Amino acid sequence: MRHQDPGIEWQGGGNMGTHVPNVPRVAFAVVELSPEAIRQAREAAGWSIVEAARQLKQQSGPILPELDSLVRAWKRWESGTTLSRHYRPLVADLLGFDAPDGPRPTPEIPRVFPNQAPAAAEIRRRATTAEAIDLLAVRGLGLIALNDSLLRPAIDTPERTGPLHLRVLLSRPGTGAATQRAGEIGEPAATFTAGIDLAVARLEEIAGLLHVTAEVYQYDSLPVWRIIGIDETLYVSTFAEDREGHKSAVYKVVPSQPGGLHGGFRRTFEDLRHHATRII
Repeated sequence: MRHQDPGIEWQGGGNMGTHVPNVPRVAFAVVELSPEAIRQAREAAGWSIVEAARQLKQQSGPILPELDSLVRAWKRWESGTTLSRHYRPLVADLLGFDAPDGPRPTPEIPRVFPNQAPAAAEIRRRATTAEAIDLLAVRGLGLIALNDSLLRPAIDTPERTGPLHLRVLLSRPGTGAATQRAGEIGEPAATFTAGIDLAVARLEEIAGLLHVTAEVYQYDSLPVWRIIGIDETLYVSTFAEDREGHKSAVYKVVPSQPGGLHGGFRRTFEDLRHHATRII
């Protein structure tokens, strides 16, 4: 008996015994998911069809069939089969498609995360095998300095076997820009400075690891962009006046033609590094 896609609704002739999972409805309207849009978003994420199906299964859990069935379904979607109303919101969410009036994925921005939390697992996974990590931060405590920070477990881990080139840009304590940022997040200047000093001390520990080549810089300008560069993939957010960087939307930016955002953010990082002071 031929296996049917559980998300397909049959018209007429009875229900043919097809089980339709009770997938929760999402609160936003889903943009049109054409075969080309699905393929481009999947490739921009660096996924094979098998990996995309695995990610969909992990995201949606027991409401979906086994992996081999999802792989066959995904191949049909990229070949022209229209997604059912049950799969459409799940695939849209996985690939980062938002409401029609919100940010939409492009080959250069394949995903937009509402904040750092839903992006954390992907960032850590990539960081564990990365050859190069670039960080533009303010203090870097939640990114790399603390034991339970976003990236430190992926750097200081027995699972890592290859070398890592790490470059970190932090705010310079005592500058007008650092004082302004401390006021924006409601911290005394002394506490803000102590946080940066702690991050530098912990980065010195990381620089002592045999597999790590580290460069740490301090810059003088007002923090605006927060950049996590994992090899060629960038995760970009902002330091807003009323929130920390990890609470802002995170844009996944990858090299793409003729897109210019990836190159622009790379140039911003390199220019800031060029004018900063190296301390490690």
